[in-house]
Amino acid sequence: MDNQTRMFAALGAPCALAVVMTGLFTYAAETLRDMPILTAGGPSPLEGAPGVVALVGAGVTATLVAWQAWRVRQWLRGEAIECPHCQCLLGEPKRRRWSVCRKCLGCGKFVQTP
Repeated sequence: MDNQTRMFAALGAPCALAVVMTGLFTYAAETLRDMPILTAGGPSPLEGAPGVVALVGAGVTATLVAWQAWRVRQWLRGEAIECPHCQCLLGEPKRRRWSVCRKCLGCGKFVQTP
């Protein structure tokens, strides 16, 4: 696996996690909606819950995908901060002991940034 593949996997992991969590929460909402103890012979109070959960999850996932696509676009245009070792994207700034560093999403090295 080369450094760019690792970088794209690191960028896609939060999006994939959001999709999986949306599916799990939607399944849990459907299970709660169909429980007979909640209905008590009448209509379920959680009738629209699975749709709302799925809509919120889709919104969060779309936001994550748009943010990661923006980061990749900036990187392709040469406007993003790149790693001096492998030219991949750098992660978010983190305060280290003596300076502020960013971890490379490709090779994993810490790079000092101004």
